[in-house]
This record gives sequence, structure tokens and C-alpha cells, in this order.
Amino acid sequence: MDTITKAIAKFKGGVKVPHNKNTAEFESVFMEPPKIVTIPMQQHIGGVCQPTVKKGDVVTVGQVIGDSEAFVSAPIHASVSGKVKGIKPVLMANGQMCEAVHIASDGLPVEFPEPNPVPINSKEDLLKAARDSGIVGIGGAGFPLHVKLNVKEDTPIDTLVINGAECEPFITSDYRESLEYPERIIAGMQTIMKHLNIAHGVVGIESNKPKGLRSLRKHLSELADLDPSIDVMEIPSLYPQGAEKMLVYATTGRKIPPGKLPSEVGCLITNISTVSLLQRYIEIGMPLTHKRITVDGNVAQPKNVVVPVGTPIGDVIKYCGGV
Repeated sequence: MDTITKAIAKFKGGVKVPHNKNTAEFESVFMEPPKIVTIPMQQHIGGVCQPTVKKGDVVTVGQVIGDSEAFVSAPIHASVSGKVKGIKPVLMANGQMCEAVHIASDGLPVEFPEPNPVPINSKEDLLKAARDSGIVGIGGAGFPLHVKLNVKEDTPIDTLVINGAECEPFITSDYRESLEYPERIIAGMQTIMKHLNIAHGVVGIESNKPKGLRSLRKHLSELADLDPSIDVMEIPSLYPQGAEKMLVYATTGRKIPPGKLPSEVGCLITNISTVSLLQRYIEIGMPLTHKRITVDGNVAQPKNVVVPVGTPIGDVIKYCGGV
């Protein structure tokens, strides 16, 4: 069985932007640690973290360097091993100042603690793992995953919707996730559905990514216990198809009322790379320390590159051959 279901509905309006998926067939490459990383204590929507390290401390990859008691927050981990050079404010892209931990890398892949699988036997285990992983919405919203998964008992959710639309014209990061880690994506969906008691799961991917659609469907069909509760759905290639209201409408036919959340219509949405990285944490115990980004445009060597969180953009551009 290698059938890909079609979108249930198509929203009115939208924009047919030119898709310049120049890096679609470029496999992910891992960038070496830069000389120094600068990690602001606000990597997410919600409460700002406070540093849990001080100048002069030696840290290792995956070690918690910032945390908060606020519910809507997530711990922040060191993306390199090395020494804390200082803690001082930086100007972020949103125009705000925020304290940041500056770490001089020793260039060694020293991990802390030694990664081990994380057993998940209950909803509570899943929520704890989601928080401990430090994972926030990889799609860009930065909403802490453990908060999103903490669905109230009186809020019935029957469908897990995975956003693989990636309707932005140049980005191919999520597309590479669907090609490189399809088994992790499906396993992550199964984990969430099992422990949150969600009956149905659907991955929505735009029609201009046929290999991504086939990759996930092929993995589903090869499972020893083929999971009929999960669908891979081809949705229209139309901006902003990845917006939650449009995505829910395309994959379920349900309309989210103005000012309401997807849970209002029985849906829980998360990004395709987010669910994959949650499963990675469960399998090996390594929290969020890196992110895959697409570097394209006026650079010598466009790439899909996995970079340590806090890497200076100048270093990334240099890694891609410069402008």
C-alpha cells in the first residue's frame, strides 16, 4: 500500500508564490562547533530563563544552562562543550535585550550526561520528556512542546495534525526531515497518540514535495504492524498553507472559530521536525542543542545545515562559502 490521500478542503484566497526549493535535494550537513556560541535565555514564547551557570564554568553538550519556574517556558541547553566566557545582554532580532550565556567551544563533542533512552509509560512521562528535552516549536513559533502536549482532560482531541507544509518559498529543512528521518516522524506520532489517547494522526505536506509524501507513506507501508490510524495527506501548494487554521481545514475539513485554538475542533498541531526531535530525545536522551536551517540566496554554496544553537550567522555564511 502506497496511497497518499488528498486534501479534504481548500481555503479561499492565499497566494501562489514562486517556490525556489533550490536546496531540496541537498542532504543535511553538520557544521563544526564555532569558536564561540551566544545563547540568549529566551529561546521560546513565555517566561525568560535564568542562567544556571556562571562565568568560568566548564559545560558539556546537552547540559542545562538556563531554566525558569514559569509554566510556559523550557530549559535551555549548551550546544557546545567548553567554558562560559561570560553572561551579558545581547540585542535579539525582535529588538529586545536579553541576557545570554557566551560559551567558548573546546571543539570536543563532550556530551552531558551520557545519553540514554528515556522510557515513556504514561502521559506524565511524555510531558516530562517534552520539557526536559527543551524542545519548542521548530517551525518557528517557539511554543514550548510540553505545554502544547498538556491537553486538559475535558478537552477532547481526536486528531494529531503534523505540519509538513513548508509553504515558505526557499526553506527545505522540514522536507529534508521527511526524507532523512521518516521512521522517527511516524514513531513520534505514535508515541504522542498513544499517551494522549488520540485516535487519528495526519501529516500534511504540500503537493510540490512528492518525494516527502512518498517517503513517509513508504515507511508506513513497511511497518510490520501497518498503522491505519495515520494518514499522509497531499495538500495544496498555496501560501500560507502551513498556518494552523488553513492546515486544519485542509486535513480535516474543520474550521477553527475566530480567536480559538485548534483544540476547539478536536485537533492538536505540531511541526514535522518537532515531533521527530521529540522521538529522538526519547530514543537517545539528547536534548535540543542544534537546529537544521536552510541557507540559500546570495551565498556561494547553498546548504541545509545543522548548526549548534547560538552560532553567529557570519560563521554559518562562511561555512556556506561566503556571499
